[in-house]
Amino acid sequence: MLLNGKVLVPLLLLSLSVFVFACGDSESTKDSGSERIDSTIVSESILLNPMVENRQDYELVVLSDGRLLSLGGRGVSHGGDSSGNALDTTEVYDPVNDKWTSSGPMRKWKTWPSAVELADGTVLVAGGAIQRESTSLAEIWDPNTGEWVKAASMNIARNYYTLINLEDGRAIAVGGADENETDTSTTEIYDPAADTWTLIDPMGDKRIWHTSTVLSDGRILITGGGHRDGPFLKSAEIFDPATEKWQYAGEMNVSRSHHTATLMTDGRVLVVGGIGSKKNTSEIYDPVTNTWGSVTETTSPRSEHIAIANSDGSVLVAGGIGNLQSMELYDPISNSWTEVGNMQYSRYRMHAYKRDDNSIMIIGGQGLETVLAETEVINITL
Repeated sequence: MLLNGKVLVPLLLLSLSVFVFACGDSESTKDSGSERIDSTIVSESILLNPMVENRQDYELVVLSDGRLLSLGGRGVSHGGDSSGNALDTTEVYDPVNDKWTSSGPMRKWKTWPSAVELADGTVLVAGGAIQRESTSLAEIWDPNTGEWVKAASMNIARNYYTLINLEDGRAIAVGGADENETDTSTTEIYDPAADTWTLIDPMGDKRIWHTSTVLSDGRILITGGGHRDGPFLKSAEIFDPATEKWQYAGEMNVSRSHHTATLMTDGRVLVVGGIGSKKNTSEIYDPVTNTWGSVTETTSPRSEHIAIANSDGSVLVAGGIGNLQSMELYDPISNSWTEVGNMQYSRYRMHAYKRDDNSIMIIGGQGLETVLAETEVINITL
């Protein structure tokens, strides 16, 4: 594949049956089985053009026209005061020209904002923190003008929460820390037609730093989270948009926060890492049976990393706290992990995006020495 005049060079051909035969019980392959995905090529990462701003604790929205919107977060710290580097800036990435262009600033600078694209192509951003305090403020970005307009505020201030699109065009805000920095179980739904937020039934547990995963049938799986410094939660819950009710989804084998929960091609959900003593573990939720599978060890302990599902059923995981540069691939057939090289930069608190050609774009985050603007792409040949 040619990109910006450069050739993506294959770094590692995972002909996994040969790999296991040659390496035996290698430390880089866990829980090997007799059947595996035949081969997956993970190419050496190459750099793309960087963002306009260095960003971590920011939000990234994939727009329906193929562009990306990056907004808010924290930039490079000056004088050791992390509250002084919050950003109100936004920028748009054009994949055709590999170019980031500044867009209009938000009405308030925010760290940890949550955002979704609405059915009409505008983008709703809500919550996050302003001067380290949770906010209920919301605003909407117009892709035609690049400008922001005020939207109705949420009923409850939320930081470290999740905002998810519903199939009917509304969006649901789940959990987070309120204006008193108290964990909340509350949830509310935004109706863009009426510009209103409506509180609905709360979750069973109070959560921050949890995950939200839209299942194949449109329901939403919430996993883990808990208090800022623990204890963290094992519990999981499912929201049914048809009834606007919550149901218990069992318990993970390990309590987790700052983890990932990725929908795989077979409809199951792979949960990886997180803060705590078991950062090197993963497990799978099956929504058909409402059960959790056995724990498998990753090659490296990870939290605040990224995880992206591939169309062959595998999942690529990269980076994480501890300035991890490494990447690894999960094989659902053998239920095993294999190291597949390194990113150009060690990073965490970044975002990742799977492109139409199966390549994976990794953007921003906290690097070894500073907050990053750098972006890179990893080509996946299945």
